[in-house]
Amino acid sequence: MSRNDTDPDGCTRTVRELTLDAALAIARAALAEARRSGLKVCAVVVDRGGNLLAALRDTEAPLHCLSLAEDKAYTSASFGFPSADWHDILAASPSLARGLPPRPRWALIGGGLPIRAGGERVGGIGVSGGSEEQDAQCALAGLRSQGLAPEPEVRSTQRRNTMKTYLNTINGQPAGSDKTFESINPASGASLGSVPVSTKQQVAEAIAAARAAQPAWAARPDAERKALMMKVAEAINKNADYLADWVTREQGKPLGGLGPDQVPGARFEVWGCEVWTQVPASLDLPVELAFEDDTRRDEVHRKPFGVVAAIAPWNWPLLIAIWQIIPSIRAGNTVVIKPSEYTSIGTLELVRIISEVLPKGVVNTVSGPGEVGAWLTADPGIDKIMFTGSGPTGKKIAEAAAKNMVPTTMELGGNDAAIMLPDADPKAMAMGLFWGAFINMGQTCACAKRLYVPENLFEPTVQALKELAEMMPMGDGLQEGMVMGPIQNKMQYDKVVNLVESARQQGGTVVCGGAPRGGPGYFYPLTLVTGLKDGDRLVDEEQFGPVLPIIKYRDVEEAIASANRLDAGLGASVWSADVEKAKQVAGRIQAGTVWINQHGMIHPMVPFGGVKGSGYGVEFGLDGLKSVTRPQVISVKK
Repeated sequence: MSRNDTDPDGCTRTVRELTLDAALAIARAALAEARRSGLKVCAVVVDRGGNLLAALRDTEAPLHCLSLAEDKAYTSASFGFPSADWHDILAASPSLARGLPPRPRWALIGGGLPIRAGGERVGGIGVSGGSEEQDAQCALAGLRSQGLAPEPEVRSTQRRNTMKTYLNTINGQPAGSDKTFESINPASGASLGSVPVSTKQQVAEAIAAARAAQPAWAARPDAERKALMMKVAEAINKNADYLADWVTREQGKPLGGLGPDQVPGARFEVWGCEVWTQVPASLDLPVELAFEDDTRRDEVHRKPFGVVAAIAPWNWPLLIAIWQIIPSIRAGNTVVIKPSEYTSIGTLELVRIISEVLPKGVVNTVSGPGEVGAWLTADPGIDKIMFTGSGPTGKKIAEAAAKNMVPTTMELGGNDAAIMLPDADPKAMAMGLFWGAFINMGQTCACAKRLYVPENLFEPTVQALKELAEMMPMGDGLQEGMVMGPIQNKMQYDKVVNLVESARQQGGTVVCGGAPRGGPGYFYPLTLVTGLKDGDRLVDEEQFGPVLPIIKYRDVEEAIASANRLDAGLGASVWSADVEKAKQVAGRIQAGTVWINQHGMIHPMVPFGGVKGSGYGVEFGLDGLKSVTRPQVISVKK
């Protein structure tokens, strides 16, 4: 229902009754518009008595309550939250939803305008320090997000004309293209900038630049390359805030912080880039003595392959790019890297920054859709391929590599099983299990994707995880205090939605979450599903999102068989009070890494890689450094 209302100030405004979820969606879109204008913002939804139902704000913004007796939509009365970190209090959360009437209906106008229900004001959006014109722009952005206001005719043209294009780096120089595509913020749907679509000629030029730079780079004394790696780490550290901001805006994970009590988000990812640069710089590849006796001496020397092609994914776009780039150049190779088309800008900016301290041509970028990666990996000028991504794409790359007899390192994701043994402590282990499954919204190859729990621990385990899932704030990761962000792209979002619906149809019970949040952005609540079995889609298919199936088992043999039945073997975990017993179970699981009482805890000194359909080859540590070299045996007759 919609109508025109005339406010006491004489302004006529269009009002439409909405569900509370839709009202919140409009509020979020209005706030996102205000943040893009550099404004401190807040929004509230209150009931007819002025009681708080929901609030969203930036941590530094004052939070106002609507005074029903005033003509204005808000006053300076503060709600006085106990902690600024809890700045996104959603009425849809279970604790607040219990106090609401069934299917409440609300009406909302944003940007300093009132929220109405049945002709009465029930809330409003305020822009702190904003002008009336800025209020109106924020309001329109919110209303447009729900199709309640028309888009201005000049909007798309203006955006195309003013949008910045973030360029590739080829031979140390910026490289654009006549054709571009937009990078999108998954939390708001806003465009972040343009990215070049590299041509086939540009791919060839990038490979040629890497080929030309490689001999001199490999000939540098090892100590010089190590010193330059440390300068790369310093450059990352110096630009950490800038890079973290790009990770959050483009990939979606919250900014978070560093330390055991902080959310492992974008700042954690950039810190990881620094550490995973420093560690290879500290490693040596000495000559190995293979054999020696009175008649001969045989030595193994490590030589660079030459030019490495790297294909980076969208889930940890900077960190995984570093995993591919740094060991390669540390060993004397040069690199051409293609970032994911979903998260290109952050990776392009990372390479631009580190290229400033490296010789021209040592690291180069190309960007664009899958065909650009296909040109890169199929080029006969490539000597080694490093790929992290999906199994189907990995198979295509392997086929292309086989034609040129090019070695590859493949990390193709997984469907990691976590097994709780009957002596495990659900409460003590709940937090480790939670982050093992839901770090980066479950968009991590080595996340726990299916949890097997014995009958005696099933209910307390489900309850402990449910309590954690329901208390985690979710929203735009640029807002401090956010723990969870959006799914990165619509393709993955649709897959998650489809798998949860399939789980319902196959008899699963959604314990929490399980319904799209609505509004702008690819937000999907943390979801736990029980009542499923092996063979159900959510168990057998890698969801790569914020959903965890919890499967009940009768005996450990059954759980081990379930863990091993799929063609996936990246990681797994065993949870038990008896470490020795857990190690016995771990040794029987078909996975590249099996963690005990933790999950996904990779380390830059520890080799990491998968088996079966999860790929081959390893990264990290000395073994990872060796993987980007070829052995040369020098045999001396005495």
